[in-house]
Amino acid sequence: MIVRISEIEVYPKYLDEYLEYAKEVAKISIEKEKDVVSIILW
Repeated sequence: MIVRISEIEVYPKYLDEYLEYAKEVAKISIEKEKDVVSIILW
């Protein structure tokens, strides 16, 4: 198993927009990328 951890800094004024986009990308990755089983956003 490979676990990747990323730290991303987002300007507070863009946080809601970023999280909305990140959730959509995570959903698509889990559906379409063979070995992706989970993406967690804090």
